[in-house]
Amino acid sequence: MGVAAQLRHGTSQSIIRVAFGCCAALNLNRSVVCRELQPVLRASRNNDQEIAESAVPLALALEAKATDPSVSDFCDPEQREFGHSGLARLGRRLRPKITELDSLLVSPSSKGLAMPSLGMSVRCGAQRSQMHTSSVRARTLVALLVMIPSFVLCEGQPSRLEQIIEPSVISNLFMGAVLVTKDGKPLVDKGYGYANLEWRVPDSPTTKFRLGSLTKQFTAVSILLLEERGQLKTDDPVKRYLPDAPAAWDKITVFNLLTHTSGIPSFTDFPDYKTSEATPATPEQLMARFRDKPLEFQPGDRWQYSNSGYIVLGNLIEKVSGQHYADFLKKNIFEPLGMADTGYDSNESIIPRRAQGYSPDEKGPRHAGYIDMSIPFSAGALYSTTHDLLRWEEGLFGGKLLSARSLTKMTTPFKEGYAFGVFVRDEQGHEVVEHGGGIEGFNTHLAYFPNDKIAVVVLANLNGNAVAEMGRNLGIVAIGGKVVLPSERKAVNVQRATLEKYVGSYELAPTVKIRFFFDGDQLMTGAPGQPSFPVFAESETEFFLKVENSQITFVKNAKGDVTGIVLHKSGHDRPAKRVDGH
Repeated sequence: MGVAAQLRHGTSQSIIRVAFGCCAALNLNRSVVCRELQPVLRASRNNDQEIAESAVPLALALEAKATDPSVSDFCDPEQREFGHSGLARLGRRLRPKITELDSLLVSPSSKGLAMPSLGMSVRCGAQRSQMHTSSVRARTLVALLVMIPSFVLCEGQPSRLEQIIEPSVISNLFMGAVLVTKDGKPLVDKGYGYANLEWRVPDSPTTKFRLGSLTKQFTAVSILLLEERGQLKTDDPVKRYLPDAPAAWDKITVFNLLTHTSGIPSFTDFPDYKTSEATPATPEQLMARFRDKPLEFQPGDRWQYSNSGYIVLGNLIEKVSGQHYADFLKKNIFEPLGMADTGYDSNESIIPRRAQGYSPDEKGPRHAGYIDMSIPFSAGALYSTTHDLLRWEEGLFGGKLLSARSLTKMTTPFKEGYAFGVFVRDEQGHEVVEHGGGIEGFNTHLAYFPNDKIAVVVLANLNGNAVAEMGRNLGIVAIGGKVVLPSERKAVNVQRATLEKYVGSYELAPTVKIRFFFDGDQLMTGAPGQPSFPVFAESETEFFLKVENSQITFVKNAKGDVTGIVLHKSGHDRPAKRVDGH
């Protein structure tokens, strides 16, 4: 009988899972620990004392590994069944159990024994002979299990950055990976939830996620690389490079495509898009979907986000360079920056450590809808990891790809804060260059504070709004700003008669409505077909959610009738008109 089968029952299971969690956090090989534990498990029949004693080799390996990275006897990077976040949660949840075990195993005469120093950096074989009693062994393990969440997280309690992330994780609104760095040093670097729910494979910093529209900045840099090589100019008309483009595009420049000011309608907004996104298409076939549509405005007159414009840019890259889009990026960006875990996603290829994408549902996450990855193309088809995106930011802003002149050109906003593939804005006096992404099953956020050398990467394999809010708040905290968490807001009682006036639907956009309704005595909110959550009053008109950092203001007219709401989220105030009552 294997270890897993023997641990299926009994109080020892939770202890061993934490031990294996420690193992995963330090890249220690579970199989080695299993070999050490197996004989004792068979003999002890899940006796907690003997199991604790049997884990001494693990404890000693942890002591050595914690202080000496060169210790590699137990290393196996592929054995990562428990991510750092899961380890921390397990550790906090099991503290009472570990404390109980400590008191059971350590006799009064041994309580005064000093704990072995974590400064030891010798290998476990040399240390094992120094442990003479079961009580000392047990206390060594207990101390290490209690200590592990602390040194993994760098502190005993969750950091402010962790506190921003945890509500969305606990509420099942976020699964993915988060990396926040300052001067290249990680402040948070963890996975949350699962890359595959069916197999319970955890998300981790090495998990690969679809990027969605984060792809656009890679497309923009590709255009600038071609410009630096004298193969095109961003001020040139598109028809100079795509001569068969329609006459309506005569005044559209490459610059207009980069800044979403071309007037070309976004094909992802077309009524038939959802029925066509599963059908493979070549870049030319993609362009055929929108090339004959009338422009929505004259080029340069205003800003309107257009995935079509970035599809045209991908075509342009292929025509000018003579390479496939994916090949151009690999040779000119990914390989020079050492981004080995980044590429053009494929529905057919086997891509190790790629996450499965999920969408929220009232009953819980479900598999996201299918999209053929030829469809997002140069507007959204890449995948990557948090660490590779840090390499991207540091390479881009470190001068490894573009000249200073081209980088300035890329990060100078034109309209609505949009530059070339990125938004550029001010966050409490700090410049931030950022973009988000959304594609079936995935939401992403990438931000860089160039003057502070702070990077924020949030990659999720569960669709939802948590990523954008989380990313912004992580950035605020990283630059020293203040964020008020939902748990820190104080709810007040409001009479039901007042709350009933808010029941109804409110339109944020033509296809986006949110409704307010009662579940018993609790006022709830949610979008049709999506999970619903309680809302809490701060006053008679100001409300907040606890599952995410969003606030709602109910708007009344002079007669006192409720006419709409304002949704306060991610630093933006979005008004919504009331469209019906009860």
